[in-house]
Amino acid sequence: MKELKKEDNHKELEKKILEHSANYSVPAKKSKEAIWAELSKKIENKEAGRKNSMSFLFKVAAVAVILISGSLYFWFQDTKVETNFAQIKEITLPGGSHVLLQAGSEISFNERTWSKKRMVHLNGEAYFSVKKGSKFQVISKNGKVQVLGTKFNVISRNEHFEVACVTGKVSVQLENKETKEILTKGLYTKKVNNTLLKPVPVDIKLITERQKGKFAFNKANLSDVFAEIERQFDVKIEYSGKRDRLFTGYFSNKDLDKALQMVCIPMELDYQIKNKLVILNDLAESTN
Repeated sequence: MKELKKEDNHKELEKKILEHSANYSVPAKKSKEAIWAELSKKIENKEAGRKNSMSFLFKVAAVAVILISGSLYFWFQDTKVETNFAQIKEITLPGGSHVLLQAGSEISFNERTWSKKRMVHLNGEAYFSVKKGSKFQVISKNGKVQVLGTKFNVISRNEHFEVACVTGKVSVQLENKETKEILTKGLYTKKVNNTLLKPVPVDIKLITERQKGKFAFNKANLSDVFAEIERQFDVKIEYSGKRDRLFTGYFSNKDLDKALQMVCIPMELDYQIKNKLVILNDLAESTN
């Protein structure tokens, strides 16, 4: 009886298998070429997927690089302040130090690193009132000035470089030179033939008056005087005479006509103002 039951069970199982498999068909045999083509396509699809994945990763990396570069650029980017001709600006530096930037000048400094390095780059003329603290440096193409806390004036234009100390103590050093000159209150130095002159006394009032628009000169070349007039009044001076003649005197930047009189009368010059052009001639030539 047990053997009959086993046989019946086998037949029932075969019947169910045949019923369920009736809906399936065995695919026809494929050629080697067809199989290879299908396999190659699958491989290509997988490679394309990998490339897309790698492309995505590269894009993410590129964006990260741009963001990091932008952040670094912002971090190291200096704040720049400049003045046009006939313009003077007063700037408050981080920490409370002040700068009076003369016409046609430019300074730059980094606000984010200021607490670690108080450094200002200058091209032109500026009067500094520095709060006491860590080392404070003014860097220019001609040289550098270093202080802790003081008031001083720096002029660095082209090859011209001079520094005057109003209060405190100032260290002055030419670019690529090891020797330094120390200035205390009322002392002045300038660059002559790529060498700093030994400090000499200067009238402090003449330095502070510059910040009020009054410019004094002591045996200065006319070319330097004319250049200052051009900066202070935003004019162009046309003069064919000798520009190396020496001038001692002053002018104010409040009135162009009066400023020209202050320079031209003692130097025996005649002048004409045509809009923003000033034409100068020697009086001897004008009367002929």
